[in-house]
Amino acid sequence: MTRRPVSHSPSKELLFLSYYFPPGPQVGGARVAKLSALALERGWHASVVATRENGAAEGTPAPRSGSLTLAWLERGATRGKSRVRKVCEAVLPELFVLWDIAGFFRAARRARSARNIRVVLATMPRRRVVLAALLMKLLDREVILVSDFRDPWISSAYRGIRGRLSRILLRQVLRRSDLVTAVTEAALQQAKLICDADVSATCLVVSNAVDVSLFDGIASVRTVSRGKIAFGHLGDLDYAHRNPVPLLQALCGIREEQPELFGRIELHFWGESGHWQGKDLPGHIAWHRLGSSAHCHGTVDRSTALSIVQGLDVLVLFAFNQPLQIPAKTYEYLSSQKPILAFCEERSETYELLVNFPAVELITSLDPEAIKSSLARMTDTLRRGGYQRCERDLTGIDYRSVFTPLFERIEALAADA
Repeated sequence: MTRRPVSHSPSKELLFLSYYFPPGPQVGGARVAKLSALALERGWHASVVATRENGAAEGTPAPRSGSLTLAWLERGATRGKSRVRKVCEAVLPELFVLWDIAGFFRAARRARSARNIRVVLATMPRRRVVLAALLMKLLDREVILVSDFRDPWISSAYRGIRGRLSRILLRQVLRRSDLVTAVTEAALQQAKLICDADVSATCLVVSNAVDVSLFDGIASVRTVSRGKIAFGHLGDLDYAHRNPVPLLQALCGIREEQPELFGRIELHFWGESGHWQGKDLPGHIAWHRLGSSAHCHGTVDRSTALSIVQGLDVLVLFAFNQPLQIPAKTYEYLSSQKPILAFCEERSETYELLVNFPAVELITSLDPEAIKSSLARMTDTLRRGGYQRCERDLTGIDYRSVFTPLFERIEALAADA
């Protein structure tokens, strides 16, 4: 992320709370990275409290980059933890949510005290980050709180006591925040319906966005076998709505019906695997006898991921069963100018975005025949030299134009305080 030095007023201090932030590989950190970049361009000093995977302790000295100050917390991931802690987290997960909330709260208070910060922007995922900022607001009314819902607050998985508690907390966030933002209108409406007060005046849709120069100067890394066409997905699959099994099943169908076409296709996956019908992704690949055509890779850093994107023929996006939101990687996929194979329901937020761009194959049904047809169509087009010019006009989703109204609202709040 390129940052140019600018002069800024001492009062223009902004604190971001985010579970993810570069150089971590999670695409969830990209939104805060672009928000902080625009903050610097507009003359703010930006401080960021985030987590990282390498076990850095809270007391690690905060690195600085221009007018950006970073403070790292130990990330609550399972890799690198003791067996006792893993077991404890599995048995009492709420205890470690409270631990994370406390960690973010303490770090945010230190940052506020050190620089007299007034504006705090807390962004999901995860909800615990917003709850830490809410606690700040409850204890310090001078804080200007911006709660950013990159993901919907309420999930269909939240039922019973957990669901009731989630709704209570959401109402508190909506009522106490000075500004609430969400990436889609549908997600914002869902949150507002749960609140028992009219909060329309403090709500704003701020979609995800892209740096249109993201791939400038990025080298291409080619992982596919010679003569093969590579379909690739980058990102963790440990979510219920990211299910690659129908794609594997469709490839099996092509193997039976069109062996010549099957021999030209390779599937690649980077990131953590989920479990479906009792098997993880390597297990399903083995069970479907696709070891020569489907390949699992580990998580890679962000710069490597961008290079891999450049080397793929088709980018795969899984967005079924999340109609209210758009995966953040969607914007990066569009910026790559690569063909996209997208799994999403018709009229979902992802569908409504992608239908406006060329070189996008939308799969709106998990019917094996529909998936096979899309795979065959894209493979045939690539074999004939198609998709060579899938230029996309991205000016409408450039982060500077998308995020500017947010900063105008924040600056108005700061001026009135």
